[in-house]
Amino acid sequence: MFSSKLPEDLAVQFHIEGSYIVVSVYALQYHSSPPQQKHGNILGSSKSPLKVCQYKDKYVSVLNEIVVKSLDPKLESVMECLKKATPQCQLTCPTLPSKSW
Repeated sequence: MFSSKLPEDLAVQFHIEGSYIVVSVYALQYHSSPPQQKHGNILGSSKSPLKVCQYKDKYVSVLNEIVVKSLDPKLESVMECLKKATPQCQLTCPTLPSKSW
């Protein structure tokens, strides 16, 4: 996808959220086993705990995260059409869930 390979400790995710195209970039730290979460100590609480998950069959901590949302005019138009069509579809097929767009 990229002309030069991304570093192993970066992950890029694209998805659509309503009328927005969302790009998320994660800075990762790999671990061989689940890292221990540090909680509060006698002097107070430590920094907020890092997100820990599995990525490519390894445990990772998310060190940093950047999320950018960009409104797409065509998706916005599609969402408006769906909002207008939903009530009519629900009248025709009452088993449809009443999801709000």
